[in-house]
Amino acid sequence: MADLFVKVLNMSITSFWLILAVIFLRFFMKKKAPKWIVILLWGIVGLRLSVPFSFESRLSLLASAETFSVHALQTQVPVTNSSIPAVNQAVHPLLNASLAPVPAESLNPVYSWTFIVSILWLSGIVILMGWGLFRLLKMRRTVAESIPLGANIYLCDQIKSPFILGLIRPKIYLSSGLDPKTTRSVLAHEKAHLERYDHWWKWVGFVILAVHWFNPLCWLAYILLGRDIEMACDEKVIQSMDLAEKKQYSTALLTCSTTRRAVLTCPLAFGEIDVKERIKNILDYKKPAVWAVIGSIIGCLGVIACFATDPKTNLSQTDRTSVENLADNGKNQNGAGYDSSSSSALGADEIQTAVGSALFLSAEEQVMFRQAILNRNQSWHPEEYDLAAAHFLPLKKISRPMASGSDGEHVTYYGLAFYEEYKVTPNGFDPVGGSHVPVAFSFDHDKNGYFLTEYWQPRDGSLYAADIREKFPDDMAEDALNQQNYFDVQRQECLKQAGEMIGPMIGSQIDTICQIPAESSDPQEYIQAHSDEFSKLVSYGPYTLQYCFGEFLKGGQTELRGQIMQAAIEAIAPESQLKLEAANGQEYFDAWKDQALSIARQHDRQWIDDKQPAVGILLDLISQA
Repeated sequence: MADLFVKVLNMSITSFWLILAVIFLRFFMKKKAPKWIVILLWGIVGLRLSVPFSFESRLSLLASAETFSVHALQTQVPVTNSSIPAVNQAVHPLLNASLAPVPAESLNPVYSWTFIVSILWLSGIVILMGWGLFRLLKMRRTVAESIPLGANIYLCDQIKSPFILGLIRPKIYLSSGLDPKTTRSVLAHEKAHLERYDHWWKWVGFVILAVHWFNPLCWLAYILLGRDIEMACDEKVIQSMDLAEKKQYSTALLTCSTTRRAVLTCPLAFGEIDVKERIKNILDYKKPAVWAVIGSIIGCLGVIACFATDPKTNLSQTDRTSVENLADNGKNQNGAGYDSSSSSALGADEIQTAVGSALFLSAEEQVMFRQAILNRNQSWHPEEYDLAAAHFLPLKKISRPMASGSDGEHVTYYGLAFYEEYKVTPNGFDPVGGSHVPVAFSFDHDKNGYFLTEYWQPRDGSLYAADIREKFPDDMAEDALNQQNYFDVQRQECLKQAGEMIGPMIGSQIDTICQIPAESSDPQEYIQAHSDEFSKLVSYGPYTLQYCFGEFLKGGQTELRGQIMQAAIEAIAPESQLKLEAANGQEYFDAWKDQALSIARQHDRQWIDDKQPAVGILLDLISQA
């Protein structure tokens, strides 16, 4: 559930800018454009909020398609990926200070908080949907005693304003005592709603609001959607009316108007929403000019291209073909392992095949065991290594009920804990310490989750084998003693983790460099103030290049962060030191990328890897884009 919440949170953040753009455009289209175009824009907002993917475009103005990553949040130093330096500089120190793992605890605090917040999020959905259902049932009871006036039209004494109720078989309910002229206006309006399926779109909007209830802009968008639906319906009804008929329609609105402003009321009520503005629009209505319609459509397409798509750096077909051919000929031939996704670590199915006796662990359980091993083993001298990774291979699980009256179970996992620390070098991850030992984890497990009660491992020396045979079940003791059989499998898993952590770690170091001295505009002063951090970036070699290239390929690195990354690239790759004038790091990289593509068209991959390996790294990233 935490994974789902983080996905919804990312969708809500990317939609934030789209909603602002629609509100801005809505203001300028208020008088000239037809109202159905505004409804179309709200439909795009709804898609952005409900569909978990989007098209990519170079026109996109979004900083990042994924601000929060579940994996990045659960690393040793939790990070975000807003791609906005000011946000990163403000958020990362807070995360590191308050949410970094504590050795004495068994679970990563960020993981715990993410789970708690996801529970609150789900509770909010239940409450909001429950309120909507309550309102619906209350309205049904209110109109229970009504008189049929015609096909799907009913009269009711208990209502003040006419409305539509129902989705599959919608009915129009009218207030008793309306005069014939008012009734004709009301029926024309409500029938227009049904023709446009507005009773469906209002409920769809309410469900989307319930999912994104934590986003204040979604509440504003829902309120404005209700107003625009009513105005678009008014516009449809009055298109062929003369002035006298418009005045009669406006009089009907005043007659049926109410002072109630129920944001969560989904039925489409005739006189409940912004009657004063609607009457003004009705009396001032003129058929939109063709140029106004065309201009509005162009504006909509611009908003969609800039705010409803994810950022991406595209290549011409010629460049893409040449780059892909080069990548196929010799991707990463020097063995440095730049791309963590290409590591040789085995997947879950392959581990099960290689270790037939191993148990399957859920993603939640894998994170829980990994963090417990890290907390138990991590050195208090982090300067001795750059990354630490852990993996637990379960061999047996034994459960028993907890004490009488408790709703849960006591669980013990028997298996092998692998822990390894690495120095990052240009040639890969160099192990500098670690352990591989049989362990037993005991938990109390109930509806609130897992609570570690014991972390057992054998004593050293002559007591090692005896401790294992005494603690482990008889059918598992020999497997535990022969842990060397599982060494390669678990090491590969740890190397995979290291490959996934290197990018966020480099990003965090760059953000640290960007923090002080905050009053300076000279990137060299920041580098001098953080000489140790910058030296580490340079020592990581191809890993730093891969990270910096990836950030530049997203675009928008026009501030200090881009200048720091430019300096790191120049320090690592002499061939990147071009003689050109560039206003910022992004301009510098764009020129460098153009040169790399030109090299790709002139030379084969072997020449590039031998003479200009940094270009080869960039070409690999471009081919994967």
